[in-house]
Amino acid sequence: MHYQDIEFLALAILEEAGEEHLTSLVNSISRLRDWTDDLDSIAGVLRRLVDNGIITLAESRDSRTMKWISLSHTDAASLLQSLGDLLEWAQAREHWTTRPKAPRLEVLITDSGMQLARHMLRIRGYPLGL
Repeated sequence: MHYQDIEFLALAILEEAGEEHLTSLVNSISRLRDWTDDLDSIAGVLRRLVDNGIITLAESRDSRTMKWISLSHTDAASLLQSLGDLLEWAQAREHWTTRPKAPRLEVLITDSGMQLARHMLRIRGYPLGL
């Protein structure tokens, strides 16, 4: 599979911590690509990554282990399909925010996504493991 630069950007952001709040990731992508008014394009990028098992979404943590509990592929894809129902543009602050009644979602990179991200970073000459 050939990943576009925007997908690489999302993976590079996620590679560092392994996870990112959905709104933070959307804001990072929108600023770096100047897509502040194109939530549909960002949702499409994230859906492709979910569909290919590269990322997943989570809404809650396991109470014992505190690890994120991944949503099913169907639930994650459905939420990303309606990303505009989850986020709203805050004009005064010029960034996306989570709507008050929307779930706070975390984007998680999968094991295969982490391998892909590290491979893509290495071939582009980025140092890893610092």
